[in-house]
Amino acid sequence: SGDLAGAARLHHELLPLHQVMFVESNPIPVKTALALMGQMTDEMRLPLCPMSESGKAKLIEVLRQQGLL
Repeated sequence: SGDLAGAARLHHELLPLHQVMFVESNPIPVKTALALMGQMTDEMRLPLCPMSESGKAKLIEVLRQQGLL
């Protein structure tokens, strides 16, 4: 609709979430986020592995900031 200011605002609001989704190999952060939100189990099939504790802590922080947890 040409609302560049609104698009820029949304981009900046969502940027931390987009960035944390790539702290580890995709789709591990996405699956972990969905599990934390109660949308699926935290089970990973090979070759995927559970998210590292440091990555998971970053993910939880951002999900809380975004109001998703």
